[in-house]
Amino acid sequence: MTTTMQIADLITASGQTGPQMTHALKVLGNGDMQQGLIRIANYFQAEGKSYIKVGRLQGVVVGAAGAGLIFLIAKLIKDGREKSKQQEEAKAIMDAFKDNLPPEVRQEPKSHEESVLPNNNIQHVTEA
Repeated sequence: MTTTMQIADLITASGQTGPQMTHALKVLGNGDMQQGLIRIANYFQAEGKSYIKVGRLQGVVVGAAGAGLIFLIAKLIKDGREKSKQQEEAKAIMDAFKDNLPPEVRQEPKSHEESVLPNNNIQHVTEA
């Protein structure tokens, strides 16, 4: 429990009698109950301002973190879509070439080494 909460609890829920409360206010106000009340009000007002500053700082941090998280998620989704489109495009290109090759050449090489001819020459595609 913070000091502010303890003070509020003492003032509101302590079960003190009227003379006890007025005596505490007189002590706080150096004999003047009104000054005692003003002193309490000033304390709560200053405490509230510090909480407002902390709250604003927390709001900025949480807001920036939230915006960053949203940006990151959006980027991941966009990258995933682009990769998916790229994979679809690669498949379309491969299918187009497979469909236009003679049946004996349609077999897919399993690795890069298999696309090299036995005499270590790389196959060259010539335009017809």
